[in-house]
Amino acid sequence: MRALLGRHLRHTAAAARRSAVPAVLTAGIAAADRDQGVFDDLVDLGLGQGRPTRRVVTGLPRALVVR
Repeated sequence: MRALLGRHLRHTAAAARRSAVPAVLTAGIAAADRDQGVFDDLVDLGLGQGRPTRRVVTGLPRALVVR
């Protein structure tokens, strides 16, 4: 089970901690609204492979700055 779920659980737990910060959550929503790829990657992070992609990692800070 660890081999199948370990990485997914670590990444989704980290994403959950970060999303508890209102500015990060708002940035995620804004980035997903602007870019369908970011939206798809965030959905996949929560429901699929559970790994942050380059689009998400770069899109969230940009959304924090652009707000």
